Amino acid sequence: MKLKRVSLQLSWLDGLAVVTWGLVFAISLFILQGSSADYQEFSKPIVGCFVLYIIAFFGATRSGQFITFKYIQELFYFVQLLSAVGIMLMFPADYTPILTIIWAGMLIHFFSFRTSVVILIAVVIVWFSLYSWRWDKEHVYFTASLYGTFHLFSLLMSRQTQLAEQAREQADQLNRQLLATQHLLTQSTQQHERTRIARELHDLLGHHLTALTINLQVSAHLCASAGNQEAKDKVDQSYALAKLLLSDVREAVSTIKANDGMDLTSAIEMLIKDVPKLTIHYQSSEQVDQVLNIEGLQIANDIIRIIQEAMTNTLRHSSATDFWMTLDLADNNIVLVMYDNGRAPKSLTLGNGLRGISERASALNGNADFDISGGFLAISIAIPVINLEQGR
Repeated sequence: MKLKRVSLQLSWLDGLAVVTWGLVFAISLFILQGSSADYQEFSKPIVGCFVLYIIAFFGATRSGQFITFKYIQELFYFVQLLSAVGIMLMFPADYTPILTIIWAGMLIHFFSFRTSVVILIAVVIVWFSLYSWRWDKEHVYFTASLYGTFHLFSLLMSRQTQLAEQAREQADQLNRQLLATQHLLTQSTQQHERTRIARELHDLLGHHLTALTINLQVSAHLCASAGNQEAKDKVDQSYALAKLLLSDVREAVSTIKANDGMDLTSAIEMLIKDVPKLTIHYQSSEQVDQVLNIEGLQIANDIIRIIQEAMTNTLRHSSATDFWMTLDLADNNIVLVMYDNGRAPKSLTLGNGLRGISERASALNGNADFDISGGFLAISIAIPVINLEQGR
């Protein structure tokens, strides 16, 4: 699997989380300096837990060369929670649950919403139970109720942000699909116009020129029979010009029909351009580009939809950052291979998206193969070239 360079770009939410952590850390250091010797003996472990917390935060939110798989991010996320619990057990500050509020805002990126709510309630209960036991606090359930609502608010805000991002990504996806389809429809309209012009040239001009050459040939014989050599020479010249013009018309019609296809490669490039949260690596051979200059609009649209479904599946389910797509010719088949650097499920069940890919490939007399043996989902599509050339 190819790896991606480490991403250091921070969102404004990440920056706000870091600032909040910094304030909690600074306040804790200030309090520790004026606290009793009982707490100062834990100062180094407390500082270590704060440092471990922010390292785990970046490990849970960043992806790159050393954090390629999601389970590594999940491990960092768990360490982040443990470091916050460690701070609470060593330092009885009432504001330390702020660290778990930050942690709660990240839950939705690792679990479903319902699972996140259950985990959040469990963490709040365990946190304040330990807090009450460790520091012998009374009526801690008031504090637990207050901070519990803060945790829930953080989770709900993250959920709303996630839904807004998904809506924006879906709108962007539909827009790119619309541009690709519009490109194909424009080419289809141009194709139909070229076909009409070619038909007119062939049916009208071609037939008239054929009739003209026949009449000129008859005229040449009549002139020869009448002994008028000068008239015969002129008729022969006209006959030769008519034949040349007829040949040019036929060549023009053949040229129009030869270019009577849609450039599917351009539509694919429109579809994969500037996909949010996913870097597309696309490669195709020159031979494939020539074959993909196809005539059937439905065939072109099916191939576009296959690619779109594969990218959508990657964005929704794999947590990938890179998507590779190659087009090649093998055994008189167009071979489309797509894979990502995300994490595949242990067992593959075909949902609507993957089932749609298989059905569209079958409609083109091809086949689709789904492989998760490498730890990521690889999709291979094979479409017979003869099927693409049926409408030519």
